[in-house]
Amino acid sequence: MKSALIAFILEKYGTEETHRDGEDQASYDKRMVTAAFFVMKLTRVDSNPIKVIDSLWIGSIGSAYSPDVLTNNSISKILCVAESPKLMFPDRFCYLRVSMLDDPIKLDAEHLRTVLLPECLTFIKAAIDEGCNVLVHCFLGVSRSAFVCCAYIMLHSRLRLWQALEMVRAVRPMAQPNSLFMQVLRSYDSELFGNGHGV
Repeated sequence: MKSALIAFILEKYGTEETHRDGEDQASYDKRMVTAAFFVMKLTRVDSNPIKVIDSLWIGSIGSAYSPDVLTNNSISKILCVAESPKLMFPDRFCYLRVSMLDDPIKLDAEHLRTVLLPECLTFIKAAIDEGCNVLVHCFLGVSRSAFVCCAYIMLHSRLRLWQALEMVRAVRPMAQPNSLFMQVLRSYDSELFGNGHGV
């Protein structure tokens, strides 16, 4: 009975993480079960995507795993900015995954700025231009998704970084891009608006 329950939880809430270097199967299985229980908790306590601006929503994996909530908010496109969450409902939503680690030490600022961020912004803009609502989510809805939403607001609403961050935090107070994301956003702010009064 227990193994059937675990199998069900992994199927419904599991992630797609790969084995880590030197990790044996038992350790991997334990990590996957722990992650699935954490996702299940987020699906219960943080399942509501939050509207940042018209057509742009932010959330955790909990909101991405809640199809009825997404449908009720007319969200049809989902941008996953994390490497391991399952893209759970491909028959109901259009997805793009942009694998982005939430680790300043393992990220390359230039690659982030010139490859990953433009891919995200292009997807969001195309979706909104089609009249769709877009959810941007990572795992917790704190760092990666906030980074992308801030960049989109800066570019398309012509707001400075501090204004964009304030707008995201007004609806999701825990939003806090990590230190490298903030560095990239400051550089982006200077590129868009010149020096002075960023963050």
